[in-house]
Amino acid sequence: MLRSGVSALVASAAISLAGVDMAAAQSFWDLFSPRQPQPVQRMAPVRSESAAKPRRARNLSVPARYKNPDLKTSNGLLPASANGPVTIVVSTDRQHLTVYDGDTAVSDTVVSTGRADHPTPYGVFSVIEKQVFHRSTLYDDAPMPYMQRLTWSGVALHEGHVTGRPASHGCIRLPAAYAKDLYRFTKRGVRVVISREDVKPIPLTDFASVFQAPPRRYVMGEAVEAARTPGEIEGPNNSVGHYQVKTKVDLAEKMPISVLVNRKAGKLYVRRNFRPLFEVPIDIDQPDRPIGAHMFVAQAADEGRTSWSSLSVASRTREAMLRGNKAVDVASVSVAPNAEDALKRVHIAPGVAARLAALAGPGAVFIISDEGARNKESWDGTNFIALVD
Repeated sequence: MLRSGVSALVASAAISLAGVDMAAAQSFWDLFSPRQPQPVQRMAPVRSESAAKPRRARNLSVPARYKNPDLKTSNGLLPASANGPVTIVVSTDRQHLTVYDGDTAVSDTVVSTGRADHPTPYGVFSVIEKQVFHRSTLYDDAPMPYMQRLTWSGVALHEGHVTGRPASHGCIRLPAAYAKDLYRFTKRGVRVVISREDVKPIPLTDFASVFQAPPRRYVMGEAVEAARTPGEIEGPNNSVGHYQVKTKVDLAEKMPISVLVNRKAGKLYVRRNFRPLFEVPIDIDQPDRPIGAHMFVAQAADEGRTSWSSLSVASRTREAMLRGNKAVDVASVSVAPNAEDALKRVHIAPGVAARLAALAGPGAVFIISDEGARNKESWDGTNFIALVD
């Protein structure tokens, strides 16, 4: 009995010593062949539910000096009133703005346009909204006194800090006194041309290729209009017996018309008072070749006639960047160098030209552009806007 107990004790000790030797040996070999690390079990962090961040209240305050400004008196920076259609030209290269009354420059000022990361767009615009005091909905309620909106995406003329260098988020900043006087001088619909270089209105000697004298014929001693092109609207109210011709738009309104020739769509669009009148297809020579952006403005001339001047916005075109998966030098793409060359490529049906002549008067604007009326800045409720690169 004693012997068997001793034997069991010796066997147990031997097994323990063997286990120690095996563990030591395994530790020795682990120095040269380490085991694969076991994944560490981590507990998911306990997230505390934080309260929803309150929305910042908008600052809608209006400084006292903008509440009841005197907009009838000129500060002497611009004439008391305009004689002809007003055109504003902004040059980003010169950081300069010039106001034209007809073809005559009547005032100018230094400005600050958009920085490289928020550039001011180029093209032909118009003032689509005016507010004496406006706060930006994009940039922390930044004040925009004497705001004259050019696009619904946030570009405007307004009073601001002017350095003579690009400094804004895309708007055209004006000196304080000038911003107020320009606001007084302009009306909604005034055209604004933004270009790299400083462009000037150029008088045109011949505009007959587009606007012709309306043909007339006589029936029983009463003058009536020639037949219209399909797609045009009816003229002013005329009655035949008990039948009254219905008109969609009152053509007797005094607002000048705006016409846009869209090369890409091959169409001509007409608006008056920010509302569409009609649109018709037209022919353009070499419709696949860029035509640029050109604006023609009508003003009163002697003996009741209408004279026209033009401005062209030089641009690179998006179509020049790629052609058939091949990079193309922008300078190698031929674009109409001036308004008259662009005008020669446009062919409008005689009936449409006659109709335009009947509608056009001082202040009418005719635009030729690669960009169409369907871009978001030219939706209904605006004048036509021609964007360029």
